[in-house]
Amino acid sequence: MQRILINQEKLFAGLRIFDWLGTFGSKAAIGQRRASQYNDLFFFSKMDYYLREEVPDATTYIEIRLAAGLSRKSIEAATIGLKNGLFSVIVYAEATPVGIGRVVGDGGCFFEVVDIAVLPDHQKKGLGRMIMERLMAFIHDTAPATAYVSLMADHGTPEFYKRYGFEVSMPPQKAGMFLRIT
Repeated sequence: MQRILINQEKLFAGLRIFDWLGTFGSKAAIGQRRASQYNDLFFFSKMDYYLREEVPDATTYIEIRLAAGLSRKSIEAATIGLKNGLFSVIVYAEATPVGIGRVVGDGGCFFEVVDIAVLPDHQKKGLGRMIMERLMAFIHDTAPATAYVSLMADHGTPEFYKRYGFEVSMPPQKAGMFLRIT
């Protein structure tokens, strides 16, 4: 399990290096560089955040999702879903979980980025970006050629995800669809 301490003020300076690296090489190579070269960065500030590669417990998962404005999941659904994910991260402030992110799918053909959620008091501090950087590094390190990576973004957030290479699917070429079981 990897632990990354991050300073919210220095995070953006470090991520500018990632953006600069983006001008050289493929996205897969950039993801590998991010995963291999930058995961050992440690920064400190007034509020120390750290990211751990671990699965949240069902209660923490549900609480963070709801506080961040995502839909409610039952304890039963969360318990089953959490143990069947491909990769999960939790961001902590001191010892308190304040953000989550997961990748689900079959590990070969399909990967989906889900549950990007940060508690409101900790939003706008670079934590969503920290979560996405680690999830995308996992995907670039793991997904074989021709894998399809998707996500469903809330209104107002597509621009955030575009920086990671995602494109908005629009009719008539593509149409996102869903079915919610109640």
